[in-house]
Amino acid sequence: MKNLKLIFVAIIMIASYSLTAQVAITTDGSSADASAMLDVQSTVKGFLPPCMTEAERDVISNPAAGLIIYCTDCVEMQMYDGTAWVNMIGGAATAAPTVVSEVTNSTTGAIWMDRNLGASQVATSSTDAASYGDLYQWGRAADGQP
Repeated sequence: MKNLKLIFVAIIMIASYSLTAQVAITTDGSSADASAMLDVQSTVKGFLPPCMTEAERDVISNPAAGLIIYCTDCVEMQMYDGTAWVNMIGGAATAAPTVVSEVTNSTTGAIWMDRNLGASQVATSSTDAASYGDLYQWGRAADGQP
């Protein structure tokens, strides 16, 4: 009798291992759409994907193609297309905005940005391409200055 119970439990475990199911999250008890593995249905609430910073997103090891996140410092929904993160509109994922600080001249009181317009970082050397920024400033005279 004990062996019969053990065999019965083993058969149930083997049978349930091969079964697949669809999940519906609903307020009205309806079932999941046949083409969906997960079907979230609501007329009063939204879907909240994982929210993370760009730095947290970048440490996801081996992201699956189709993986979706909300980048909190990029302020956009992003999807991994198998080779790169793209925004959900289809363009390249944007980087988090650069934080610009003000620098005050202690002699004149003049206030300056700590980097060139469009630069992603403060210059570390005269050959630091990331600190060059945009070379054109609207309204600036053609005075030969970069």
